[in-house]
Amino acid sequence: MFANNRFYGWIKRFCSLLRTMSGCVLICLAPVAAISQSTSSTVEQNMQPINQAATQQNIGFRKGSFIAVPVPFSNPMIEQGLAIGGAYLFQADPGSDTSMFGVGALKSTNDTEAYGLAFSLSFNDNRWGVSGSYIDADANYDLIGNHLTIPVRQTGRLASMDFRYGFTQNTSISLLTRYLETNVTSNNRLFNALPAEFRPSLGFSTMSYGLSLEHDRRNDDIYPSEGSRFRLTGLYTQPISGQSSDYSKVYATYDKYVSVTDRSVVAFRFTGCGASRQTVFYDLCSVGGTDALRGFNSTQFLDNGMVSAQMAYRSRLGKQFGYVLFAGAGAVGSSIDDLDRSGSAGGVGLRYRLSKKFPVDFSVDVSGNDRGENLLYIYAGQRF
Repeated sequence: MFANNRFYGWIKRFCSLLRTMSGCVLICLAPVAAISQSTSSTVEQNMQPINQAATQQNIGFRKGSFIAVPVPFSNPMIEQGLAIGGAYLFQADPGSDTSMFGVGALKSTNDTEAYGLAFSLSFNDNRWGVSGSYIDADANYDLIGNHLTIPVRQTGRLASMDFRYGFTQNTSISLLTRYLETNVTSNNRLFNALPAEFRPSLGFSTMSYGLSLEHDRRNDDIYPSEGSRFRLTGLYTQPISGQSSDYSKVYATYDKYVSVTDRSVVAFRFTGCGASRQTVFYDLCSVGGTDALRGFNSTQFLDNGMVSAQMAYRSRLGKQFGYVLFAGAGAVGSSIDDLDRSGSAGGVGLRYRLSKKFPVDFSVDVSGNDRGENLLYIYAGQRF
């Protein structure tokens, strides 16, 4: 039932930070156990963040824009659904990224539902920034082991607050804080046979603290065509209630963008992740979760160590339409130097530009993996 006596059946997050989408903020709530940190996950990409939107000519809070829109989504974890949200976007000064206040909700065909609110503020030429969110979710999904699938229901609340200081226009450090309260239940008889740490049905809560170092030289935050971005994050988590031990996690992501023509760009992403032996199952490294790789359910490859690489070719077919070709591979194991399970996937996607003011696309991707499985993704923005 388990590989290497570990349970490989948990998606990486319970609910993601609120995200803005198609020029507005919608809640991106990953439908499962506890959120790790603000790295990308499969479901998180349903509402691609626009916290750092393209520079606007109108500066100041009163000269911002309010946008609200419903957007359908599809992903392997919570099936299909609709997200509805709104946000107020503004730019505090010419040298700072776009700030926002947002609220939203989502519901999917497997009865997953969630709501929340969020804010993200940047000011003083990006020298200072603060963001926060609150999310309440009721999620249904499957725990996936070797030749075993166990349906579970998980409810929970997440509150987070991050503080950022910029050393330069491109380099910053952030203090991360997160409180999670969650509960997991299942009607499947096999669920009760799992070790206690994998079924915290009596309730479970944690408090996390971390630091994140980022160096961002992209020419655009929403649709970059040149430059690179590197982010290194370390997170320490301690239990407040429930059966768990203190644990730590470190992960890094490097994105690179190269223009091919005026209308096309090649994007690369490399991801590495390591978690301590005491890490609870929902905070482990995940292919498709930690790295946003398309082609696998986020519960399919989950362990203490992970590496992955992926690339995408994006091209515009005029002002409204575009397409993308993508491929990637990832591996997990008990540590980064002991990776024993891997998978590869690729696919194609269509893009439709949603906003004249922000370069945000409505995205439909079809992927296939080396196991003969096909998955559909519908979301806003790019995967990376």
